[in-house]
Amino acid sequence: ERAGDWRDCNKTRIEYFDPNGVLLKVQTLSWQKVSDAWLWDTVEVRNRKTGHSSVFQVSDVAINVGLKDRLFTERSLKRGIR
Repeated sequence: ERAGDWRDCNKTRIEYFDPNGVLLKVQTLSWQKVSDAWLWDTVEVRNRKTGHSSVFQVSDVAINVGLKDRLFTERSLKRGIR
């Protein structure tokens, strides 16, 4: 099951199941709009069996900062910037 705002194609909940259909993990996301882009700012992944969770937070995001297209070629992405 995936919940979210389909007008913006932003999922707010993703469930992960094992091959037998048993729920393993639940991921919840919160979104913010930066300029004209939707970005998640907080993601929590909770293990349904152990109760353990991990939280990822993103901050200080900048959009359209003038990065050159050559930084995103397959070669650059594999080798890194040198």
